Amino acid sequence: IEREWMPVPERHQFIATHNAKVLLDHGFTGAFSGGATRPAIEVALRDEIKAGFVPGPRLIASSFERNASGERLEFGPQIEEAKRFVQDMIDLGVDSMKMVLDGRGATVVDKWHIINYGDKELEVISQMAHEAGVYLSCHSYQPEALKLAVKHDFHIIYHANFADEETIDLIESKKDTLFVGPCIGVLFADAYDRFPTRE
Repeated sequence: IEREWMPVPERHQFIATHNAKVLLDHGFTGAFSGGATRPAIEVALRDEIKAGFVPGPRLIASSFERNASGERLEFGPQIEEAKRFVQDMIDLGVDSMKMVLDGRGATVVDKWHIINYGDKELEVISQMAHEAGVYLSCHSYQPEALKLAVKHDFHIIYHANFADEETIDLIESKKDTLFVGPCIGVLFADAYDRFPTRE
């Protein structure tokens, strides 16, 4: 994945290694990644830390956030591409895979309602992840998408901003196996730091 705001891979690796040292220096002995822009870097860093070559916390390395392309109305034809993603990430050696179940981004308000995956896709994704011993996490806002995460045995839900009472009860019923990270700071940072002049 190449983006204008991202450093070149060689520098990116050094930045990630430096950040791992900073975390350890401040007392963090474990870190669970919420999504990587370049998962190969996280996997390599995890292995280097484990081998004792660089200082850092024990790291659970993540895939990048897989988003569906386009506003899809049908989900069936996309099962094969979802399977390819999961297998690619398993082969790469990630510990956790992150799916964007709904929305297009933290502050793209008019896209929050879009559900990116269907039951058939998530059934395949969940089965492959669980068989490989890989955590399954998601970026999700709306009740419909959150219910899909619970149904398909996701381990971590990030955000859950618009969960209704029924959905909260459903999530609570899985409290022994499901973790929720509200990540409210992401919305705040995008809303105010990205647009500092907004009133």
